[in-house]
Amino acid sequence: MEQDAYEIFTRAHRVYIKGMRAGLAKCLKSAYGSDWWENGVLPALGDNQRENLERDRQKVAPADIAHLLDTSHFARIVERNHAAAFANQFSNLDYTLRLFSLLSTKRNEWAHVLDDQWTVPNAMQSVQAMREILISLRQREALEIQQMFQDSLDQEVSIPEEDLNVPEDPPREPLDDDYPLIADDALLGFWRALESYLEVESSVQPANDEQRNRGLVRFSVRVTNTAPSSEGRPDITFRNVRLELKGARALARSNYSNTEWNNLGPGQTETAEFLAAAKGLASIELQVTGHVDQNRLLQVQHRGILPEEDVIPLLEQFSIQFEGVGIDEALAKIVEAATKIQPDMPFAEVSALRNELGQFKQLVTEKREALRALFDEYHLDRKSRLGAPFVEMIHLLVELEQKKIDEMDTAISQTDIESIRSVARDLEQLQIAVLRGRNTIRQRMILRHS
Repeated sequence: MEQDAYEIFTRAHRVYIKGMRAGLAKCLKSAYGSDWWENGVLPALGDNQRENLERDRQKVAPADIAHLLDTSHFARIVERNHAAAFANQFSNLDYTLRLFSLLSTKRNEWAHVLDDQWTVPNAMQSVQAMREILISLRQREALEIQQMFQDSLDQEVSIPEEDLNVPEDPPREPLDDDYPLIADDALLGFWRALESYLEVESSVQPANDEQRNRGLVRFSVRVTNTAPSSEGRPDITFRNVRLELKGARALARSNYSNTEWNNLGPGQTETAEFLAAAKGLASIELQVTGHVDQNRLLQVQHRGILPEEDVIPLLEQFSIQFEGVGIDEALAKIVEAATKIQPDMPFAEVSALRNELGQFKQLVTEKREALRALFDEYHLDRKSRLGAPFVEMIHLLVELEQKKIDEMDTAISQTDIESIRSVARDLEQLQIAVLRGRNTIRQRMILRHS
């Protein structure tokens, strides 16, 4: 057994629980106000869990009830309240639930497996999942787990790349031709078959000279109904099929091709062509929806991105350029300056520190402009999965440049330790935003289709 595995998991899990309790309570309070416990927590849990919580609730002060939440509650709360309270934090609910499921499995292994079966890769995979969830909730505990994660990597532990990835869902098997389509006990299989029948493919084609001169590329998306034609039963026809593309600016339909089709029968294929800025391919997202009943109760949805061979090189280049901006180094210098101040500091040292802070303002301006240039170079959309965390970073850098550094300067001039610490805590949100940006790039490079 790796001697550090239990320590890695135990320390990270303790921080994770603390951050989850605070993060879930914060989001639920925003959605439900003072009734967050009654409307957000209790309805999400089973009868036994509710009874236990209500019993324990009598033993704690009202301000401390979030401390009663534990790991068996987290996924249920997020899933039950996703639309009302967590849609902005966890845009991909299926992926988030897979993270929770992975953590549940790893926690059970940690508690019950034999010594030689619990290894550092097991612990590190868990730590990465904890980090991703806390980053999405914008909790400061994500920074602590990030440091644990980095410290463990710095120990030169050999961890296979596949052990640091959250596993994909198992492949879905289509129904046999003679499957009883309407049988109640076959509903889950029927639903999975529907998802597999709506197939989406994309490809990037060479642009013509005029398009290349404008920095554009051409790509197409094919939507196919692969359901078998069924004798003696109604064919599975997708209705109101709609193809949406988002995630990049400078995106236009080519040759006015259609992106909505009333019906898509078995074996039928429809194609749409588009033009986009070449570097915009890195952030383009595909979404196809369709219904198989007139009442639109059975909706099938597919999400994805363009082909790996076209997107991965762009994302790698984007990641290198993002790291080259050096936001981490700038923030580290500002935080370091904030920790230098002492109540009995000589006036000359205070003055020197304020001069140093003035230089930081120019440094932040340079980082913000570099980040904005990167955002524009890749034609990111502010509402896309890749663009949103970078918009957040830019806004926080503007606030840091125009307000926070001045507040810190005033606090330093007055040797107001508490105000300095308050500004330093605000900087943590910017550090979390940087982590979210890296996390989003990594997720897209894994090419998850959900």
